[in-house]
Amino acid sequence: SLTYNGEDIPLSGEVPRDADIYIKVSSGGSGERTGLSEKGKVGVFWMTTRRAVVEGMPRMLLIYSSADISSLPEGLQEELGIDEGYTQLRRGAQVVEEGGGEIEGEERERFIEGLIRVKESQGLYAMKVGAVETKGGRYEAVMQIPPTASVGIDMVDIYVVKGGEVLEHQRKVLTIENAGIGGWLTEMAEERGLLYGLMAVIVALSAGLAVGGMFKGGGSH
Repeated sequence: SLTYNGEDIPLSGEVPRDADIYIKVSSGGSGERTGLSEKGKVGVFWMTTRRAVVEGMPRMLLIYSSADISSLPEGLQEELGIDEGYTQLRRGAQVVEEGGGEIEGEERERFIEGLIRVKESQGLYAMKVGAVETKGGRYEAVMQIPPTASVGIDMVDIYVVKGGEVLEHQRKVLTIENAGIGGWLTEMAEERGLLYGLMAVIVALSAGLAVGGMFKGGGSH
């Protein structure tokens, strides 16, 4: 609906005794391109001083766990792509200057860090330690999909870890798509472009006439 504010999706299942649960909600990083602008002071004005494109970072990464991320061995953190510093994501990202070559070194890290901060502020990147509850041989968690999540197919990986080893791994598919009025308008724009364009013109003309009618006859001063 037009008042969509995200979605809470409950997850539950069985868990062995003394095992921990790690849930990763992620979208594929391949093909993702995000443009960033860096501001700087030029004289007395703040202006865009540099533009770059970050490639290979997923559009969404949400981590839910029943235990601290640090309790996972470093090798397993890298294998699962679950670590508090987003190390694997940083390593696989590429930063390219708009209209130029690849950016490396400290400048590369600055753009990647900036993108991570933006994603975190939008609720698209998050590490929620303790968000999975384990009790009586079962686990429960609530995936909080933010309203800023874009349409696409995401993966939900559920890892059962005990003694530094993965006992079980399940993968679920999470499909995010437009629905309600938003879905109807999107479908019309993609499949019935002419009708959508005519409707947009009619709405614009109607709004213009309505505004004109409101101020008509106001008189002169």
